[in-house]
Amino acid sequence: VLTGAGAGLLAKGLKPSQAACAAVFLHGLSADLLSEEASRGYLATEVMDALPLALQRVFDNPPAPPVEQPLL
Repeated sequence: VLTGAGAGLLAKGLKPSQAACAAVFLHGLSADLLSEEASRGYLATEVMDALPLALQRVFDNPPAPPVEQPLL
């Protein structure tokens, strides 16, 4: 599921590092959404089915951009 999400984001034109970060975020958010319904292990197909919900959640309420901090 994670690899497929990353590949799909690459196909949409994201840079590899952006696609990897976004895929991991969406994969985790999908599991978080599933955990709201039941607290147990999830099948890959369940995580995959929750990806559209995760995408919609991000589009409806985008996360704050990262804050640039100087290196110490």
